[in-house]
Amino acid sequence: MATEWSRRCLLILLLVLLVVVVSASVTEKILQIPLFEVGELWVNAASTFCAGVVRRVTTVPDFTHWTTYLGLSLAAAIVYCGYVVLLKPLNRVRKLGDMGYIAEGSLSVRETANYVQKRRKVGSVPPVYPNGWFGIMESFHLKKGESKPVSILGEYSNGDDGC
Repeated sequence: MATEWSRRCLLILLLVLLVVVVSASVTEKILQIPLFEVGELWVNAASTFCAGVVRRVTTVPDFTHWTTYLGLSLAAAIVYCGYVVLLKPLNRVRKLGDMGYIAEGSLSVRETANYVQKRRKVGSVPPVYPNGWFGIMESFHLKKGESKPVSILGEYSNGDDGC
C-alpha cells in the first residue's frame, strides 16, 4: 500500500514537473510539436489521475494505516473550507469608524467619527448606492418576528411614519 502511494506521489510530482518545464521553456522546438500530441498527453495524464482518485475513493480504507487518517482529515478540512467560502454568509457590516475617517492629531478614529457626526447638518444626504438605498442591517442578524431599534444617519425612527 505504501509503495503504491509513493508511486502515485512520484507520478504526480513528475506530472507537475512536466507542466513546469513545458510552461517555462516555450521555444521553437516546443512550438513545433503538434497540438494533437500535447492534447493526447494531457488526456492520458488526466484520465490516469482521475482513475486513481476514483479507485482510492471507492475502495475500503485501511484504518490501521496513518495515511488513511491523514487523508480523512485533509478531506474534512477541504469540505469545511468549501462550506465557509461558498455557503456561509459574508458579514459586510463594519463599524462607523472602521473606514472613511482618518485620525487627526491627538483624536482617535472613534473621536473623529463622533466629531464629524456632530458637525453634520440634518437634512438630505446623498445616497450611498446608485439606487438610493442605504445598507442598515443584515437579515441574518434578525430572527423571524424579531425587531430591533435602528438609528439611521443620526435620526431615530420608531415606526413607519418616522415618529
